[in-house]
Amino acid sequence: MDAVYAPDPTRDETYFFDDGDCTFLVGGVLFKLHKTILFRDPSSMFRNLFQDAKGKPSDAIPLFDTADDMRALCWSLYAFPSEIYQLALSPGDVDVRKHLRIVDMAQKYLLPQYESLGWKCLQAVPGAIPAYLDRCSEDDLVYSHELAIRWQSSGAWDGAADLVIFSIKNNLLEQVEDKWVQRLARGDEQVTFNRALTTGETYDRRRLQGQVYLEARKLLFLQRFVFSPSQPLNLRFNLSPNQFLRLLVGHSMLTNVLAAVRSAIRLKVPRRTGCDLVRHPQCEKVFNQLSWGELERDPEMVFARARSAGTGYSCITQHLDNILPKEAELAEYFLSSATGYTISHENPPM
Repeated sequence: MDAVYAPDPTRDETYFFDDGDCTFLVGGVLFKLHKTILFRDPSSMFRNLFQDAKGKPSDAIPLFDTADDMRALCWSLYAFPSEIYQLALSPGDVDVRKHLRIVDMAQKYLLPQYESLGWKCLQAVPGAIPAYLDRCSEDDLVYSHELAIRWQSSGAWDGAADLVIFSIKNNLLEQVEDKWVQRLARGDEQVTFNRALTTGETYDRRRLQGQVYLEARKLLFLQRFVFSPSQPLNLRFNLSPNQFLRLLVGHSMLTNVLAAVRSAIRLKVPRRTGCDLVRHPQCEKVFNQLSWGELERDPEMVFARARSAGTGYSCITQHLDNILPKEAELAEYFLSSATGYTISHENPPM
């Protein structure tokens, strides 16, 4: 039975007021609140909620949120002015998860004043959100990713006049995905390739999937990552069968392309229109000094470095455009239709 309809709900220790005049059942927990507090924001959805509720006035109204979500919203509704002032004066370590909950709940129940409060608390300490994403659990990464997806799909925001808040909201999705990939890259044991890929698949986030596959591929080049014929190759990655197949096929295709790149960079850089005979030897010199040592392991980094070093030399720029795939295209070797096979057997490839 869903927790919202738990047969023996418990009273919340903080937000069950004996003099409250409305009761909510949220995640198996009873919250007894005051309508005057819930109605403070003129656009509050709770006004219509009470009008549409059926049954006796004393019956608990079920809400399909979590108890922690409701507690976060109640904190913002019932916080004393001195508490808010002290938070603004000395924010310390911002409770990012709590304020993300507040923003989400306030948005859901049309409480723009409290949504604004949640965002302002998140801004109180610069860099609080990236720092949180860098250490939170993978469940919290998934939660933050879901919020960011939902906020992006909700369209224009009425509070867009505050450009800082608008920017934070719009950038949250890329922040979550970038931190997820960074933590995978450094071997953070709290995060997994499987969970990151599954989240990317759920929301069709090809950018996230591609970056995760590229990071998984790098493990194949680590000296400490030793294979054994007696153990499944997928043991280190713990991917689903289809995910693992995409990794192997994409790795094979990309390795083939990089072999062609390795051959192409041995050729002389052609002289392009507009580059005279006096200047061209400098183009050749700069091109020959480009570093390709990590090409097979980290092509994305090597390509970006080469393009940066060739800036200002049209011969090099055009030559690199001809022989290198675009960095953004590297993920497609794992996600293209060519790797979209299905697994017919029960066990993943060894």
